[in-house]
Amino acid sequence: MLKIIIVDDEANVREAIGQMLKLFSEDTQLIGSYSNIAAAVKAIREDKPHIVLLDIEIGQDNGFDVLKHFPNPGFKVIFITGYQQYAVQAFRFAALDYLLKPVDPDQLSDAIKKAFDAVDREKFSLKIDSFIHNMGSMAHKAKKIVLRTADNMHIVNLNDIMYCESERSYTTFFMADKTKVMVSQTLGDYEDMFNDYGFMRIHKSYLINLQFIKRYEKGDGGTVILNGNISLPVATRKKEQLMELLAKL
Repeated sequence: MLKIIIVDDEANVREAIGQMLKLFSEDTQLIGSYSNIAAAVKAIREDKPHIVLLDIEIGQDNGFDVLKHFPNPGFKVIFITGYQQYAVQAFRFAALDYLLKPVDPDQLSDAIKKAFDAVDREKFSLKIDSFIHNMGSMAHKAKKIVLRTADNMHIVNLNDIMYCESERSYTTFFMADKTKVMVSQTLGDYEDMFNDYGFMRIHKSYLINLQFIKRYEKGDGGTVILNGNISLPVATRKKEQLMELLAKL
């Protein structure tokens, strides 16, 4: 039985989520619903929930203040947010589970079901640090992303990624220091995340960091040469877009 706590200062949100949870299987139980941090911290300590649905903004407080009391939480956190798009990107970069307001029942159900698919609580603080870093850096500077493999969790600066290569449903990251990291996520997922940060999908198999381009060699689609004389093909349909982006560098 998964014990669940809701922490949100909006009564209508707590009520709506509570009703949604009742529709799920008998394997879940809502054991508490709280509107402030002090009550939430007390309940977590006493009731030891498996999952905490945690709002980011709780009145004048920050939901992350709850986690300051639990540096190594023994529970899964699913954040609830009404934040702007840039903050949603920060959640994705940090590989944190989140739900957008108004909460969709199907998305809530999916989040609950996968809550313990990948238990990495000992590394949760790394994800939080990455999220806070990205929120503080804003715009396009010093972004970090969490890359999770079967055995490790890598915290990587976007500026250190030279290019990414697609291998079926996997993506391999090639770093400036010549290290590689393979994750079980598609290249399309990262194309969407990196689109505003100086990256371009030049080919179905390659997403590159434009700052590492040394030169472009003409051809049907052409070829880009990255630092270290790494040669990657450019799809014909991507050539014009690449030329436009290079002209702005």
